Amino acid sequence: MDPDLIFLLGVFVFALSVPATISAFSTSGKTLRPAIIAILVGGALIVWATSQTPGGYSITQIPALILEQF
Repeated sequence: MDPDLIFLLGVFVFALSVPATISAFSTSGKTLRPAIIAILVGGALIVWATSQTPGGYSITQIPALILEQF
């Protein structure tokens, strides 16, 4: 797969983990396990894609990556 697509998937999964984390902290009955798994998966995808791209990614490149992939 294309590292750019992997990077965007990682950012998307990582962004989805934020509401899951907030929800787990706000309700006492929920566990943090799904939120932590989403953080780890998203982070791993981002790190892998960054390691596969020469020079990595900068913050200013992310909007161009989104428009290029979709």
